[in-house]
Amino acid sequence: MANKGEAVMKHALLHNLTTYEYEKKLYNNHLESLQVMEKNYMTMASEVEKLRAELKKHAEIDRTAGPYVGFVGYSDKEASGHYPVGQNTYDDAYGVPRRNRMWANVF
Repeated sequence: MANKGEAVMKHALLHNLTTYEYEKKLYNNHLESLQVMEKNYMTMASEVEKLRAELKKHAEIDRTAGPYVGFVGYSDKEASGHYPVGQNTYDDAYGVPRRNRMWANVF
């Protein structure tokens, strides 16, 4: 009977060792992928910082470009001739001329 018990114990031990080795390999693979992800993250973060610096540099160049490049302080959209200087008293909030309110229901 002792041989059967030893065989069962050996089998359980072998199963546990196999499971341990598998999980150890799985953990190491997972750890390696986390390290690769961290490296990629750090690379992306440095690229973002480079792009921010480049955008800041170009924004400073645009502000200090001078009178021959465009209007300083206005974006391209505003440089088309439409400046938000105030609302025409005869226009409604959407830039459409108002009708005479007295005749509004007639037409």
